Amino acid sequence: MNYNIPIAEEGYNKAILTVINCFLMLTKKEIEIISIVLDNSITNLDTKARVLIREKSGLSVGTLNNYVKRLKDKNVLIQKQNSLVIHDNIIQAIEDKEVSVKFEVLTKELEHVN
Repeated sequence: MNYNIPIAEEGYNKAILTVINCFLMLTKKEIEIISIVLDNSITNLDTKARVLIREKSGLSVGTLNNYVKRLKDKNVLIQKQNSLVIHDNIIQAIEDKEVSVKFEVLTKELEHVN
């Protein structure tokens, strides 16, 4: 079954992150931070980018650093060639403009194997 959900352009990134959050397990503030990064086409969380994120989110330097660490621990932010960037899988979900989830129900015999 497919559901088409119309989303305004300005809320698109946050909406996709909210949908895939069942896999990412992000807090609302973590979703907000990643949305700010995506909405502002930030490709590297360098000092300049962090200043912009702090201005838009109202976070202090220390608090933002704590969130960045948690996002790294969750593999949402990854180190790539001396840059801290959003994981490619998340970028791909945003660019595809489509998220598909297929559930496979395991039988009792298969549940014990795992």
